[in-house]
Amino acid sequence: MRDGRDDWSEHASSADDENLNRVHRCAVISLESRAAQNDHDEIARAAKQLPDQIDD
Repeated sequence: MRDGRDDWSEHASSADDENLNRVHRCAVISLESRAAQNDHDEIARAAKQLPDQIDD
């Protein structure tokens, strides 16, 4: 799903509801941001590549 940077807070569903059935693009963007903020550079780099894969 194509979303803006801060849309995840509005779209977040419980694990029981989704349980990895779908990945929201905004959640991946949020993952990248949080990883970078907390100095998890390897995770941030990997997460940065995921939106391109979602868009394909």
